[in-house]
Formats: sequence, structure tokens, C-alpha cells
Amino acid sequence: LVNLLFISFIIIQFRYFFAGDANISFDGFTYAEYARRGFFELVAVALISLGIFYLLGLFTKRQKPVEKRIFSALGILLIFQVGCMLVSAFQRLTLYENAYGFTTLRTITHIFMIWLGVLLLAAVVMEVTNQFKRMALAIFLVFFGFTVTLNLLNVDRFIVRRNIEHAIAGNS
Repeated sequence: LVNLLFISFIIIQFRYFFAGDANISFDGFTYAEYARRGFFELVAVALISLGIFYLLGLFTKRQKPVEKRIFSALGILLIFQVGCMLVSAFQRLTLYENAYGFTTLRTITHIFMIWLGVLLLAAVVMEVTNQFKRMALAIFLVFFGFTVTLNLLNVDRFIVRRNIEHAIAGNS
């Protein structure tokens, strides 16, 4: 039922998710509102979806191989739908950055979304390999990777370089 809800939501909201610049003028959003809504919607959906999938995995009985395959297929479908929303949120943030350049918050958010994508891929791999019980380890490793990335990137230098490129390209 959660998959049906999500797929219906994605179909109904497809234009909103992927119309990009058209949503800025058509729906009256600013770039900031469009990106911010996309990010917070993504975080809420990812937390709820991974939580539901994890809890159902713990508490449901799947004794027959066919039950295990159906559960895995539905869980992976759920994660791919969250991935669709991740792509939409990433696109929205990219539009915002293309219009106004980078800031510390935008850069950190961008990196966070990349690592959230890694977590979603890890969840799929763990489900396929029957290791979903290792989700806590995956979350820890993704958090560690996110932190290391921020420390190695030199966020301020990255922002300056990108904003200079943005200005040279004729954007204000």
C-alpha cells in the first residue's frame, strides 16, 4: 500500500518534481522555496520509508521463498521511488545554485543528498544480499563518509571557485 501511495504521488506530482525552471514561474515558487521544499520532502520521505522498510523487515514473517522475494521486490521498489524523489530534490538544488551560486548551506546539502543516495543504494544491496539487519552500520558509515567528505573538500575554497566560475559565465 505504501508503494501504491508513493507511485500515485510521483505520477500526480511528476511535473512538479521534474519541470525545473517551469515551476519557478508557473507555480510562483522562488528558487529557494522550490529547493527547500524538495529537500525537506526528501528527508521526511527517506526517513519514513527506510524506517517502515526496516521495521517491516524485523517484524514480518516471511517463511516461504516467494514471500521473501515479494517482500524484497516491494521494499526495493519503495527505495527506488525515494531515489526518484532524491533526483528531483538534487535537480531543484542545482537549479538554485545555477541561479544564485553556492553557499555553505547549499554545498553541505548537496553533499548530504549524494550520501543519502549512497545509503539508498546500500539498502538495496543489503536487501538483495539478505543483510538488511546491518542498516545501523550502513547509516554509521554513510554519516562517517559525509563527515570525511566535508573535511576533505575544503568547502570554502569549493564555494569560491564555483562562484567565480558562475560569475565568469555571466551569471550575477
